[in-house]
Amino acid sequence: MLHPGSGDHFPGRRWPAARFAQLASALAAERGARLVVTGVAAERSLAAEVARPTGAWNACGRLSTDELLALLAEADLLVSNDTGPVHLADLLDTPTVALFGPNTPWRYGPRRPGSVALFADLPCSPCLDDRSMKHSACRSYACMQALGLADVLSACRGLLDAPATSVPAASPQHVATR
Repeated sequence: MLHPGSGDHFPGRRWPAARFAQLASALAAERGARLVVTGVAAERSLAAEVARPTGAWNACGRLSTDELLALLAEADLLVSNDTGPVHLADLLDTPTVALFGPNTPWRYGPRRPGSVALFADLPCSPCLDDRSMKHSACRSYACMQALGLADVLSACRGLLDAPATSVPAASPQHVATR
């Protein structure tokens, strides 16, 4: 399951749609994954950029909260920007690769053992925090651009290859990629 949006709070929390599409293509080719792209109705064009080239089901704006929860509960993996579905997946014990840049994963990342939060630990990150009142003047989004496809794909492989019966007792991994 892929969630390429971030709501309307700050677009700088989004990993590029093209990279989500590349990730989807790689997971489909390697794993035969059946992929679903989710988001709110206002993100339909963003979700289409990810779903169209990969043949994924674009469920963006089409799911009720109950349906999203059911989908998350059945998913083998969620890959999402820093937004609500990360927290919902945590509650449902769904393995998650969460992508962080402007916010800190140590405070807002997944808590489920075995989940992974990737964070490009740039000198300007995090720029969205309590001190900034959750506002940022940044428009370069370098922190999200710095998260490479290889890093995200490696995290996905690690979670998908982990034995289902042996969830690590350790805390979630918060990995700085730079």
